[in-house]
Amino acid sequence: MCGLKHRHPSTSEIMQKDELARQVMTDSTPIESLVNLGRKSGQWLRDAGITTIAELERLGPVAAYRIVKHRQTKVSLNLLWVLAAGLKGQDWRQLSDASKQQLRKELGEE
Repeated sequence: MCGLKHRHPSTSEIMQKDELARQVMTDSTPIESLVNLGRKSGQWLRDAGITTIAELERLGPVAAYRIVKHRQTKVSLNLLWVLAAGLKGQDWRQLSDASKQQLRKELGEE
């Protein structure tokens, strides 16, 4: 033996690797995996170039809604509720009135 000891990774190193693995998985998670998202809405997002949950997170629900609304003029605010709640892992019907009001404000539709 050469006398070298095997060093075990520290807890923080393990946590960093776990976070990186989670980030890579989230980065490639298809938008259709978002909680609440229907088939048609998923296609609208894909058509608008939003193909992963990570892309939606980077844009935010309001910007993503605006992009889709520009292409699909009949889209309702329910899509905005779905996007916002889905990013939190919630059912869109659980979104509070205060949250909806804040989203409307960000959208400029108060």
